[in-house]
This record gives sequence, C-alpha cells and structure tokens, in this order.
Amino acid sequence: MMHGQKFEFVGHYSCLDFVNTEFTKVDGHRVDGLRGIGDLIEWLCESQLINRSQAQRVLNSCGHDHAAARVYRNAIALRGALREMAAKLAARRPIPHESLEAINKTMEKRPGCRLLARSSGRFEEMTRLDPDEPDQLLMPIAQSASDLLCHGDPALVKRCANPAAEPSSMTRPRIIRVAGAARPAAAIG
Repeated sequence: MMHGQKFEFVGHYSCLDFVNTEFTKVDGHRVDGLRGIGDLIEWLCESQLINRSQAQRVLNSCGHDHAAARVYRNAIALRGALREMAAKLAARRPIPHESLEAINKTMEKRPGCRLLARSSGRFEEMTRLDPDEPDQLLMPIAQSASDLLCHGDPALVKRCANPAAEPSSMTRPRIIRVAGAARPAAAIG
C-alpha cells in the first residue's frame, strides 16, 4: 500500500482488489472499506481506474436524484457477484450464472473505447475510459473481471490464508491474486 492510500491493491486484477474492500481481520471482525459513495470514488481513484477530474464530473452529474445511492447499491451488489466468482475460481468450480449476468449488466454501460498501444516491445489493447454518467463508474471493475475470465490464469486465484476470513459457509472469503500475472492495461483519459 502506498503512503496515503486507504486501500490495498494486491490482486493484480481490479475486480479482485474490489472484492478485497470487504475482509475479515485475524480476530474475526468484518471490515467494509466501502461505507458510501465517497469511499467508492476514493477506491476508484486509488486504483487508477478513474482520475479525480473524472470522479468530480461524474459526481456533479448525480444531481439531486438518487443516482449516488443507486451506484453505491449497485457497487455492493457487483462486489458480491464478483466475490462469488472469485470463490468459485479459487475452488476450481464453475462460475455462477448470476456473476456473469452482473458483469455483463455493468459492461453494457461501457463509456470508452479500445485502443492499440505498444507496451514493453509488444502490442496490446487498452481501454480508454471516459465515464460521464454515474452508472458508468463500475464498468472498469466489470471489465477487469472479464479480462480475468478471458485472459487470466484462474489457477492463480487463491483464498486468503487468514482462517478467520473463511467462515464455515465458505461463501465470503477474502480473495487475492498471487504474484505472477501482469495487471491488464487501462488508460484514464
């Protein structure tokens, strides 16, 4: 974690880091790092999925309707779907249909374009994100999940070693992505 950051980024995929915003401490105490829309925006900025000016533009577009509350509720629901996806990957089980639906529903709001870029002597596609509506804030997280499922190595997705993080139901483990895979490229425009 860099100095001044509130969140940890150890998953190599933003979707896994997003799942890790809720975790269990060694003493069994549950911690949710996303207590409101402000925390969500802070996480998105710290993860470099959006920049501060994009965040401000999107927040300004929230207006007086309940868009911010809706986006926060959608973020928590997406995190739950991604947690189930990650738990199934770690257990080498099929991904739940509900997780795929949540990812696709979020990706439908894609506010950017794919660009070709040179990176380390190779070419790769990267997404230039330009969110301008509150509902588009979660799209880069869903894109990360798509990248993990389509191009990543699911065998590297592991459960947290903290025994307190694995309740008997085994449905809400902290998931991390172990070292060995590069983070997919993303550009903020």
